[in-house]
Amino acid sequence: MIKKTLELIGEYILLMKRVFTKPEKWSIFWKQYFVETESLGLTSVALIGIISIAIGAVLVIQTAYNIENPFIPKMYVGYMVRESLILEFSCTMVALILAGKVGSNISSDIGTMRLTEQIDAMEMMGINSANYLILPKVVAVCVFNPILMLFSFLVGILGGWMIVAATGMITLSQYTEGLRFAFNGYYIVYAVTKMIVFSFIIVTVSALYGYGPKANSMEVGRASTRSISNHLPAHLITDLILAIDAELMIYVHNICKDFGDQRVLSDISVNFEEGKTNLIMSASESGKSRIAQSHSGLHSMNSGRILYDDIVFNELERKRN
Repeated sequence: MIKKTLELIGEYILLMKRVFTKPEKWSIFWKQYFVETESLGLTSVALIGIISIAIGAVLVIQTAYNIENPFIPKMYVGYMVRESLILEFSCTMVALILAGKVGSNISSDIGTMRLTEQIDAMEMMGINSANYLILPKVVAVCVFNPILMLFSFLVGILGGWMIVAATGMITLSQYTEGLRFAFNGYYIVYAVTKMIVFSFIIVTVSALYGYGPKANSMEVGRASTRSISNHLPAHLITDLILAIDAELMIYVHNICKDFGDQRVLSDISVNFEEGKTNLIMSASESGKSRIAQSHSGLHSMNSGRILYDDIVFNELERKRN
């Protein structure tokens, strides 16, 4: 088992070494790039759109029916839909869906070309078949899939909006407010990065299983099945690695606090990271305790924001009041 795994990793590295070389003719490369974009990307738009609309609607229904606490604003339905779509569904789950559709397509196409000796003919003519066949696929999928991910996110939001408008379980203004609440633009970058990594895994792993020698058509089918089954653990492990990040637990941004005519805190900004200890040192009566009290909600701030895991804590307190 270990020997086969090491051999497979070695084959993968050697194949990638051949794939990532300069194309012999850029005009042919770009022609293949657009062909692969249409074949592997555009044909998936309808499927991803239908699934995303359904998932957005289901998220709204499940979240709305499970928020029964009167102290939790209904706008959190929109907030949870947005976070669920951008952090996991539109990147991780869409990538798994594409692994089945796109991955099997790549593996079977390349495997059929190996079986019919088309790849051997390219090698006989001195063409780098790995570069010619695989590199355009890698570039096309890694460029188009992040666009497809953003499309899935927007369509999922639309699906949620449609179910809110149809059922009236919450108001459209509450849903829209939740979508805008505590938005973190970094999550978009994070999701796009995940999709690019997942796309690279889909194409290269599928190409690896399809590129090997094939004795008959049965082996082409087995290679396609093995490539899909190996995408799942690779995706989950990669998702776990990308999720491990030293994120801020508490983020204080430009908070100000006045007691009467006296300003105690003036534009204070500080970050508290999870697992780390912060030491605040200053003169007596300079407002150190007020910073701590602001985190616990004992004192409301005149201005500024306090975020707990990207939730604006002081704005939430004002909404409850």
